[in-house]
Order: sequence, then structure tokens, then C-alpha cells
Amino acid sequence: MQPQNKFSVVDVSELPEYPLDENERLESHSFFLLHYDRWLESEFRLKSSLESRGAAIDLFSLSQRQTPVGTLPNDDVQLAKLLHITLEHWLRLKSANDSPLYKWTLCRCGSKVRLMHPVVTEVVLKAFDGKRANLDRAEAGRERKRMNDLRGTIERVGSKSMAHDESIVLRVKAWLAENVSGNWTTSCVARALEAISLNSFH
Repeated sequence: MQPQNKFSVVDVSELPEYPLDENERLESHSFFLLHYDRWLESEFRLKSSLESRGAAIDLFSLSQRQTPVGTLPNDDVQLAKLLHITLEHWLRLKSANDSPLYKWTLCRCGSKVRLMHPVVTEVVLKAFDGKRANLDRAEAGRERKRMNDLRGTIERVGSKSMAHDESIVLRVKAWLAENVSGNWTTSCVARALEAISLNSFH
């Protein structure tokens, strides 16, 4: 069996598009979710050799470090190097009935052709959903803190009643967002209160 490399002729238009951007990575990603019952009962594991199973798990793990995350290079030389085995050893594993590339298929990643696996892709997409949810929660937390700090500053430079008047707080926030590019300092909040007070007389 001849090694496959990036110069192989492939009808790219017929390949599925990988669901993540071709440059997508998970920089803080140090583990992936392994449904061990699913793995232990899988047809591949039940019918494959220990060596092939080990290489398959390695490939699942190695794909988490690739770009885009969750894919593998469509190149036998690179795959052999990733597994730290000789090309001949890899080609022997790959050509066996229990190939470690079981269910890995070609896909388009932008202008590149790489390999994707349905279960690995599913796990990666869930990881991205979790990452987005964490970012949303963090952003919501930062916004709450910023508003609480703003209310505290309004109370110090204005009054307690102003700080508890949501319409004033929102008008001050809008003025600051439009006129202040940096931190909302005490002096900035004082200017904002003065500005909205003057505007209320026009």
C-alpha cells in the first residue's frame, strides 16, 4: 500500500465541509470527553487488536492538538510521525481490517483536505459549546460587576437615590460608552452626571 500525502488527487467538491473554521483551535483544551461505555461496546474495539485500539485512541487524542481541532492530516508520513512509528509500521496498521482510521473520512477544511471522525467531531463541537457558554457567563459576570461599580460611583459623586434610579444609571452608562474609551473613573462618572443633568433642561 502506497503512503498517502497531500498531493493525492481528490475531488474536493464532493467532500463534506468540516464544521469549524480551518484555523480553529482550543488553546486551553487539555482533555476530551470519552464516553467509555460507548467506546468499550463499539464494534471497532470489540473486533480490533490491542495495537490497533491503542493507535486509534492515540489518534483521537492527537487530533485535539491539530488545526483545526478534531482533525488529522491526510498524509501517511505525518500520521506515522505523530504516532512515533515507522512509515512501514503505520502502513501495515492502516491496511489491516481493523485499521486505526476506522470511520475517519476525508473532509474539506477551507482549502485543505484533512480527516474527520464523527464521534471526535461531536465531542469537539460540544467542547466549543461549553467554551462559548463559559465565555458568556464570564462576560455576564464582568457586566454585572461593572454596573455595580458604576452604581457605587454614582452614589459617591451624586446621591444614593441617583444610584438606585435605573433610568439615571442607564443614561450615565450610555454617555460613558459614547464618550469614554478607557476606564470609567470617578471624574468620568461626575462628567456624565453633569452632562445628563444639563441635557434634562433642554
